[in-house]
Amino acid sequence: MRILIAGLIALLVFAGCASQAEKQVQENNALPSNAFETNSNEGVIDSVSPAGSSRVYQLGVAGFIPRNYPESSAEDWAGLFEGLSGYGEWFGVYSAWNDAQENGIPKQVRTAFGLQKQYGIIPVVALGVEPDSLTQEEADAYFSINGNAFRETVVKVAREFKPEYLALGVEVNRLYENSPKGFEAFVKTYGEAYDAIKKESPSTKIFSIFQLDYMRGNAKRSGKIHEPHWEILKEFEGKMDVVGFTVYPFLEYDMPEQIPED
Repeated sequence: MRILIAGLIALLVFAGCASQAEKQVQENNALPSNAFETNSNEGVIDSVSPAGSSRVYQLGVAGFIPRNYPESSAEDWAGLFEGLSGYGEWFGVYSAWNDAQENGIPKQVRTAFGLQKQYGIIPVVALGVEPDSLTQEEADAYFSINGNAFRETVVKVAREFKPEYLALGVEVNRLYENSPKGFEAFVKTYGEAYDAIKKESPSTKIFSIFQLDYMRGNAKRSGKIHEPHWEILKEFEGKMDVVGFTVYPFLEYDMPEQIPED
């Protein structure tokens, strides 16, 4: 599996919604040294260093809610975006793929790109589904039923906005744990969407986001046992340009000083 890691992991640890993370077990496993193979080290530092900054990575925030949500006005959204540049270069736009849409694209995504140039932030769009909201039967069949519509939505986003980054699914290994059958259908949909997006926007970096604590077999405070499952990354081989992780240390550690230095 060849995955280019260009600072996105450092950024995308902000990715998850804490409300989803309040449920997650086992002992601490070290990151396998061969978990990822990078294409090259050339240009990685330069590609993620903001102009005039000594940082070798980029930062951003995600999940901020504007005033009067969900009935936020254009002025409410503008007020939110005016302050974002002070927190970093990127803004994570995380939405259900079928959230309130305008011309086939979630309104939140359309708003973010509409304000991108004015406020100098880079939207990092992630479109997915909340697996814990589905029954077992619904999870098993979800992408078999909705795969075509999901693919059409993400392709429309790529066609219209040519995003720098586009994630298909958030914490998708939660779906894997809940429904291996549903996850298999998601992987098929992901692969088809990857090919279609590349035709519309070849430069867009396409990826998915995984819940790192679950994947490592950690999160002992979640009340549920998670077996390590690094092997599912192989399902995306050749069709993942970068990789995203969410991480919630409070699922494993009681106090910050317990977090290992590495």
